[in-house]
Amino acid sequence: MDLRDGWGGADPDYLHIFTGESPSITFIRRDRKPVNSNFQWKKPVVLLVNKGSRSGKEILAFGFKQHKIGPIVGSQTAGAVVGGSPFIMKDGSVIYLAVADVLINNKYRLEGNGVKPDISVPFSLEYSQGVDPQKERAIKVALEAVIGIRD
Repeated sequence: MDLRDGWGGADPDYLHIFTGESPSITFIRRDRKPVNSNFQWKKPVVLLVNKGSRSGKEILAFGFKQHKIGPIVGSQTAGAVVGGSPFIMKDGSVIYLAVADVLINNKYRLEGNGVKPDISVPFSLEYSQGVDPQKERAIKVALEAVIGIRD
């Protein structure tokens, strides 16, 4: 699951697919053949983060780590988690200001701190030459978890 870059916008409820119990559902198709589904993810998952992971994405990464859903690969998140609000100025421009501090579980403040990955992989885009070392490492970690492939 790749949360790198962007400006947040991730809802903590997204973690429910990994942590919550969901009912098993049977769909009976027109041919009367039942198809069973359960919407909880039960396979290995790796989370990718970087310094561009901000706001809601950081909260999601924190919960991913807290619930021990899987390893986090990449670089430390931005530490940009205060609540903001846009204000329209008289000249039509918009200013976006921090209006609320954010605490996770009434205890943890990610603003200025961010979330550290379990597996740190630096990534400097200007020197990457089309290679994505964070993604490649995450794929390797996922393969190790799924089928036991190791170098």
